Amino acid sequence: MDYVTMQKLCSLSATLPYWWILWFASIVTFGSAADARRLVDGDDVTLAKESCDLAIAIGVISFLLASFFILSHYEFLTCCGPCRTWMSYGGIFELTIIVFVDIWQVIATHTLTSAGKIGSTITGQGEGVAEDYVPGSNIYFAVWASLAASMSITVKWKQARAMKFAQTQNEVNEEERLGDDEEA
Repeated sequence: MDYVTMQKLCSLSATLPYWWILWFASIVTFGSAADARRLVDGDDVTLAKESCDLAIAIGVISFLLASFFILSHYEFLTCCGPCRTWMSYGGIFELTIIVFVDIWQVIATHTLTSAGKIGSTITGQGEGVAEDYVPGSNIYFAVWASLAASMSITVKWKQARAMKFAQTQNEVNEEERLGDDEEA
């Protein structure tokens, strides 16, 4: 009866579902890049190694930022007054960070999916010992999903801010009503 569904988990904010998509896509980016790095580790393939290292960094940073905002949506980060105000979802801090993530994801998508890079192909290209060898990976789809998710967060931010404002107003009205009942 009381099953936890993705709809229930993501209904707190308009941006939360997209933070989850960014979180999952970041894990795929990191995992695929780490696996590809392992495949080219013994070979003399400098271009593929640099591309893998960049994809690992992009995956880790995006994962950490998405994790932070997922936790803030569920109010796990309410340790102090400033944390509850400026680190909450729908705030200017979220907008500032997501604009940074948007820029980060545009650069990542451009860099990793360009010709000869790790995300340029799913099936791989070249031979295992050739200089132009690039292993196949899921990075192509993951970086595009990350870009789409980050852009969606930016677009939905205003709606999340309005939802947060309405929720705060309901809490204030409820406290005022309780205060009036106690006085009477």
